[in-house]
Amino acid sequence: MAKVEIARNYVIATFARWAYEGRPTYEQMEEELEAFIARKAQRGEEQRTEPGKPTEAAVIAAEAEFERKRAYYLDMQAAEKVYHAFKGRKQEIFLEYVYLRDPQDVFKRGEISRRIDEVCAIVAFNEVCKLRRGRSQESAKRYLAQIRQLFCMERGISFGVFENILENDTHTTKKRDKMVE
Repeated sequence: MAKVEIARNYVIATFARWAYEGRPTYEQMEEELEAFIARKAQRGEEQRTEPGKPTEAAVIAAEAEFERKRAYYLDMQAAEKVYHAFKGRKQEIFLEYVYLRDPQDVFKRGEISRRIDEVCAIVAFNEVCKLRRGRSQESAKRYLAQIRQLFCMERGISFGVFENILENDTHTTKKRDKMVE
């Protein structure tokens, strides 16, 4: 079975969208949401039948639209929190360069690997200039994995590799069967 990292793809897509949207802050998203609800209520006011009483259908429609957008807002909020958690730390350059720079290009085949190679070369050059060791691709991948794991914990997403989950399940089933005997 091929190794499929569903959570990794989800996190990359979320960071790319957050960067593409202009890295909105929580306050900006809250204002946007309030404006959205006000627009929905205004449309409902225009369609109501009795003066001073919004139609129940308009309220239900606004709530339903909010529910559809809730996952988006939670994703953007988690991306912002993770970004600020790593801001000023050594992982920030990897987050910025690999996931947030040119977000429209992130989904091209091999783009992430190419960016990791580039940022490692940049960091290594800077480190050599300061007479210190540079960062390897493995350490860059480890930093990016930390970023993804923090995002997944913030969002409540399982961040294991799908293949490993199945293997662990088989292993625990065998272990449980031995204990029963």
